[in-house]
Amino acid sequence: MRLVFWTFLFGLGLMAVNTNAQGQQSTDQRFKLLEKRLEDLEQKQKGESKALLDELADLKSRSSIPELTPQSFMGMGQAASKVYFAKNPLSLGGYGELVYVDPRGGSANTTDNYRLVPYLSYRFSDKIIFNSEIEFEHVSEVAVEFSYLDFLLFPEFGVRVGHVLVPVGLTNLKHEPVYFASVLRPEIETKLIPSTWHDNGVLVFGQVADFRYQAGVVNSLKSTAAGMSSSSWVRGARQWGSGSAAESEDLAFVSRLDWLARPGFELGGSFYTGKTAQSQTTIGSPRVQIWELHSEWEGHGFELEALYAQGSLSDADKVSVASDVIGSKVSGYYLTAGYDWLNGRFKDKRLVSFARYSEYDLHKEVPSGFDKDRSLDKEIWTLGLNYLPHPQVVVKGDFEFRKTAKGQEDDKLALGVGFVF
Repeated sequence: MRLVFWTFLFGLGLMAVNTNAQGQQSTDQRFKLLEKRLEDLEQKQKGESKALLDELADLKSRSSIPELTPQSFMGMGQAASKVYFAKNPLSLGGYGELVYVDPRGGSANTTDNYRLVPYLSYRFSDKIIFNSEIEFEHVSEVAVEFSYLDFLLFPEFGVRVGHVLVPVGLTNLKHEPVYFASVLRPEIETKLIPSTWHDNGVLVFGQVADFRYQAGVVNSLKSTAAGMSSSSWVRGARQWGSGSAAESEDLAFVSRLDWLARPGFELGGSFYTGKTAQSQTTIGSPRVQIWELHSEWEGHGFELEALYAQGSLSDADKVSVASDVIGSKVSGYYLTAGYDWLNGRFKDKRLVSFARYSEYDLHKEVPSGFDKDRSLDKEIWTLGLNYLPHPQVVVKGDFEFRKTAKGQEDDKLALGVGFVF
C-alpha cells in the first residue's frame, strides 16, 4: 500500500516537473518571438524615419532654392522670371560670363571675368512682387540693373514701378548668355540700342490674347559731348549710378508690342523718344528717338532671329565736336540662323552652329557742316558654335569677319562660357 502511495506521489512530481518545463519553454519561445517582432518594428521605423527625413530635406532644398523653369514673364529670361512662378516667395538666381577675345590684329588679346549677376526677388503676394538684378561687371564695376515692384492688378494689366529695363530690342530683356548665340552681345544692340539699358520709371504691361504690351515713362538719356561718341552713339548718355540721383528734367516715353503668333514664333517692335538736355542749357534741345522691329522663330532644330533698328538725334551739331561727330541718324540690322545638330537626341544637350550677318551705320546722316566717318559703316559676318551640356550652361566660340565702307577691319575670335540659374 505504501509502495502504491509513494509511486503515486512520484508520478505527480514528474508531471509537475514536465508541465513546468513545458511552460518555461513556451515562455522562452514567446519572449524570443516578441523580441524579434520588436526588432522588425524598430528596423521598419528606422526605414520610415529615414524616408521621411530624406523627403523633408528634399522639400527644404526645393523650397529654399526653386528650380529654373522654362517660363518667361513679359519677355524676360527664365532666371529673371523665376519669382513669378516659384512656389517659395523668396527666389534666388543669376548668371555669369567669362570671355576671351583675340582681335586678330595689333590689339592685345584679353580675357575677362565679364559678368557675375545675382538675382534676388520676393513675392509678397500673388499681386505684389519685388524683383532685382545686381551686376558685377569686369569684377570692379557694380550696378543695379533692375529693382522694381510689380502690381499685378489683372491678368491683362499690371503696373511696374522702380528701376526698370527699358523694353527695346531682343537682347535688353533677355541678356543672359544662353539666349544669344554669339560670345558677345549683338553689336547693333550695344551701340545702336544701348543694351543693357535700364533707368528709373513707371511702366504698364500685360497680355491680351496673343498680344503682349509694355508702355510707360522712364528717365531720359543725358546728352553730353563727353558722354556720346561717334563709335557708340548715345550709349554714353545712359545715366549711370543705377538710378542714383539721376537728372529728371527730361523724361522719355517708351512702348513695346509683341505678337505671340504661335509657340516658338514671336514678332514685335518698340519705340523710344525723349529730350536729353536735362539740366544743360548750352546744347539746344536734343531729342533721341529709337524704333526697332524684331522677330524670333524656332522649330525642328532651326533657330532664326532678325532685328532692324533706326535712331535719330536732333541738335546733333550741339553735342558734336570736330574730333568726334555724333550721328544725327543711325540704322542697322542683323539676321541670325542656327541649327541644333542634336535636336533632342541626347535629352537636354544641344549643339548649335550659327551664322549672323550684321550691317549698321552710326553715321547714316551727320549734322550739317560735319563729315561722315566711313569706318562707322560696318558689315560683319559671324560664324560660331554653341554647346550646351545642360540647358543652363553654354560653351561658345565664334569668329567675326569684319569690314567697313573705308576698308578692312581687324577680324575677331571670341571664346566664352556662361551659365544661368
